[in-house]
Amino acid sequence: VAMPEGFALVLRNLYAQPFGCQMRRGYHLHVGDFNGTVESLASHNAVTQSLYAWVKEATESVMYDVTQQNTAVSKLAGLTNARWQHANFANAAGSHLVAVNGADNMIWVQPNGSIVTVGAGDGTGNTISGIDPKALIQVYSHQKRLWFVEKNSTRGWYLPPDQITGVARSFDFGPLWTAGGKLAQIITWTIDDGDGADDHLMAISTEGQVAVYKGTDPDGADTWGLQGVYFCGAPVSGRRFAVRYGGDVLAITQFGAVYMSDLLKSTKVNPNQDNSARYVQQLISGAV
Repeated sequence: VAMPEGFALVLRNLYAQPFGCQMRRGYHLHVGDFNGTVESLASHNAVTQSLYAWVKEATESVMYDVTQQNTAVSKLAGLTNARWQHANFANAAGSHLVAVNGADNMIWVQPNGSIVTVGAGDGTGNTISGIDPKALIQVYSHQKRLWFVEKNSTRGWYLPPDQITGVARSFDFGPLWTAGGKLAQIITWTIDDGDGADDHLMAISTEGQVAVYKGTDPDGADTWGLQGVYFCGAPVSGRRFAVRYGGDVLAITQFGAVYMSDLLKSTKVNPNQDNSARYVQQLISGAV
């Protein structure tokens, strides 16, 4: 009741414009009639753009190419679940799509559209050594490296720069977290640390503690360093609670919609006046 004009708790089928609201113009069904529920979508942004959907069916999950309207082409069947986390990753060979789900081998869509699965091995061919890809629940591109989250652990895993397979090495964030918990998500946070904006690696625990690291090479003491450990509130369950929002990171936690930049100001559930989520913070916190 105390919100000023220009804000709304719910804005349904309307787009906010500088001089008022524009009505949404409806939608077209792209692909339908699946024998199950679509639980993940991934866009592969290579020379041509492709769209993939993972569908949970009665006895299995299936990956479909749904690039063309009204056309679903089965690419991989017999998958354990349809909850896949993905990242687009570019190197000298082109733009790749990498996806993991914590139960099946990693899926690698190559620049030419070929789809291969990456399993455990010695790091040669389509394999990764050090960790079984079936144990990976998150994948993220940070400072020219692929980073992964190992399920039910406090460890992140990273590959050499520009590589999609090879020898993975681990980094344990657990000793930094006094509240315990497991590693839930890794994401990039862009911070101005006095020398201009720089991408930092943010590791978020299931108990809401956030470890922030600066650097490009975790193997070197002079190229990798802890910047701080913060508390953002325990995140909602699942593997998709945080997202990049401009140069910031926005997470849904027990404190509401938390901007990670607010952690530096210790605002918690009473965000500063620049935080546009302040009007819904208590409602989200109550729902969580």
